[in-house]
Amino acid sequence: MFDKILVTMGLSSHTLSTIPYVRHLAIKFRSELHLLGISSEPQKVWDQSLIGYVESIANSLKEDNIQTKTNFIYGNPAVEVVKYSDRNGIGLVATTAGSCNEITTTILSNIAKRMGISVNIPVLMVPIGRSKEVDLLEKVAFLKILVPLDCSEVGESVLPYVASIAKTLRSSVTLLHVNTPPCRGVPIIHNEVVKISHSAGRDYVKKACQRLQNLGIETNYEVIDGTPVKTILKYANQHKVDLIAMGTRGSSGIDSWIFGNVTNKVSERTTVPVFSVSYPASGAKGVPVQIGLEQPLTVK
Repeated sequence: MFDKILVTMGLSSHTLSTIPYVRHLAIKFRSELHLLGISSEPQKVWDQSLIGYVESIANSLKEDNIQTKTNFIYGNPAVEVVKYSDRNGIGLVATTAGSCNEITTTILSNIAKRMGISVNIPVLMVPIGRSKEVDLLEKVAFLKILVPLDCSEVGESVLPYVASIAKTLRSSVTLLHVNTPPCRGVPIIHNEVVKISHSAGRDYVKKACQRLQNLGIETNYEVIDGTPVKTILKYANQHKVDLIAMGTRGSSGIDSWIFGNVTNKVSERTTVPVFSVSYPASGAKGVPVQIGLEQPLTVK
């Protein structure tokens, strides 16, 4: 599924945060890593420093027999990542998360659409908080994956990717449905609505859980009343998950703002990596263009 992984690189030490994670994925999926040095400077003032920096990282990865390629681009990072991914058949983009991040699943999807490019790439966003002294050979593993689902095809779009990751890395998966209570009205009516909504959410994630279990993946589910971002972050912290995988809307409009906003806020505030895929799914090898709970998961 991840034959080629693009890693965005800059001179900031923050960019090193992604390396242990993509190293882990590259070894397990036998991926080719594309280390892409990016500078938005109008003049190529960072040429030698950036080239030396990126190539030194590439050499350290080659010691693990990971095939690497290094390239360098100048311009708008998100636009250039879309163009590079389209030309080179990239299956995953790895970058650092943060409130000023210019590369997210939604941004790349919208840029590709405006440019008329048929590319829709999953993004792995890694927190920057631990990046000052990163050990490039640090052992990391996605052993516990948390998947928030909101009873929509948007949320479901991440499931085929999760299935492939979990099968390859032998991860366990927890499906989390956050039952967001409606605006309060008459207490008795409000409580009944919450109960009905909670029950419907449980039926939904239980069915999704069974689909993953049928693939031999260790899977459980939780339904919690609360607000999405706060509940997801709290659950991930309490249960020490290694990866949060989420679907998000890739088109423009209010639904993009709602779904994209939850994913972006989670990636900005969490201490673990976030894997995000835009709906509709990309149609990459092994991944159906559209999925629903009645359709089988396809795993490469």
